[in-house]
Amino acid sequence: MYTLAEFLPGHIPQWLNGCLYRNGAGVYQVKDTNIRHFFDGFSVLHKFTIQNGHVTFRSSLLDTHTLQQAMGITRTVTSRSGVHRVLDPCKNIFKESQTYFAELPPERTDNTSVNVVTLGDGLYALTETATINRVDPRDLKTTEMIDLSRVISVHTGTAHPHFNQQGDMFSYGSNFDHRKAYNIIRIPNMKADADPMAKAEIVASVASRWPTNISYNHSFGMSENYYVVLDQPVAFNTKKFQISNVDMQGVAGTLVLRRGEAQKNPGDLRDQLRFRFPFHQLLRGGRLSGNRSGHLPPYRCHPGPVFGEDEEIGFQIPDAGSFARFVLPLNVENAPRDINLVGLPHSKATAIIDYDARNVVSLTPDFFTPEKITMELPRINYPMCAGRKYRYAYGTSVFSDFYRLVKLDTQEKTVKQWRLTQYYYPGEPIFVPTPGAIEEDDGVILSPVLCETLEEPSFLLVLDARSFTEIARAYIPSNVKMSMTFHGTFCGSKNPPRDNLPDVVDIHL
Repeated sequence: MYTLAEFLPGHIPQWLNGCLYRNGAGVYQVKDTNIRHFFDGFSVLHKFTIQNGHVTFRSSLLDTHTLQQAMGITRTVTSRSGVHRVLDPCKNIFKESQTYFAELPPERTDNTSVNVVTLGDGLYALTETATINRVDPRDLKTTEMIDLSRVISVHTGTAHPHFNQQGDMFSYGSNFDHRKAYNIIRIPNMKADADPMAKAEIVASVASRWPTNISYNHSFGMSENYYVVLDQPVAFNTKKFQISNVDMQGVAGTLVLRRGEAQKNPGDLRDQLRFRFPFHQLLRGGRLSGNRSGHLPPYRCHPGPVFGEDEEIGFQIPDAGSFARFVLPLNVENAPRDINLVGLPHSKATAIIDYDARNVVSLTPDFFTPEKITMELPRINYPMCAGRKYRYAYGTSVFSDFYRLVKLDTQEKTVKQWRLTQYYYPGEPIFVPTPGAIEEDDGVILSPVLCETLEEPSFLLVLDARSFTEIARAYIPSNVKMSMTFHGTFCGSKNPPRDNLPDVVDIHL
């Protein structure tokens, strides 16, 4: 653990006390083996402890069975590129068909390298499988590996759960039986001595429109009244899972594009080898009316963030995502065709019932500004606005050529930014509200900033969320390298958990 130094002018607010936990794929080489896919590196957890204006930093490679196995063998087994044969524990779902799937934990992988969240008094590391690791918040070591597929019938999971006002966690999981493909999972908020994961239950299930394809969803949406899951053309081919152990394909190799369902762009999609699909979602709720039975009409959405596919080397890091807002009309039973049903003032989004397909509503988004707002890893004031109407969204220009943090005012349609030189890469912005705040943007933004050069240190950035101006930095010591992280969470506390471990190094400047 390292004590970090603040950068003046400015000081970290005295009220900002707690721990910022982050998770990402931070190790890409084990022995002589290089991990190929961007999201497949082994999990590295970070903890920034903030107390009384001071910051300490701890980083730890998540001690998983997958990592131990990779360290002890000549061939690396990673979270999405593994190949050995595992009998599906949910084979009874498919009746007489005995199937085999790539990477079903815990036999395959427990490398939870995407996000870290809190539930009750527990800290949990997540990825897109059904495996969840409980982590000790003091030293970031794994205390328990949980396989949700042994509790409920799901084969994959999500690293982007939601929480209701009672603190219950809602997650998403897919099942490769197309009749119950998309599932919303509730995990109750329970007392410290209870096991909330053992009480997980499926509260909603929807079939896929394709018998052998299950849409890939990195995230899902939840409002006070609705869950939103996308049945999009980027999908798992469930038949490929049955032979993935034979032809050395991992999960990425089972993803297919149903080109007939994709947005038609100029030119031939087969030549362009490019397609569009949403990655992260911010659901703007509010007072919803109309049909609440769950049987809403199909929505055809286009376009979204652009991702690239190369037939020879597999899926590549996506191009820069852009912020786009779709508007879904919920009561279209007697609505006219070929007329924009979006009546919201100042919105350029459209929703039109297809003339030739009465049961389909085609949507186009509002991009807010003439030039699309480059933005990924979006966050909002979650304690105040989760599932409700929000005005401000924060993001980073990940995967772009113009590194910056952005604050989007969806009401005024204006953008504020923070950036340094192109050598500094700001990560996901986490909003922390000021205690007792009434205004939505009254608080601070926390973002880890990586420096691509060896000459300058990385640091934790603190911004005033309202003005989007810099308050302070907490530099990482020059002899410590901070790896990139994807997602994280801030846990406020007047007395953050201290690890009291012997490797404390004080840095005095």
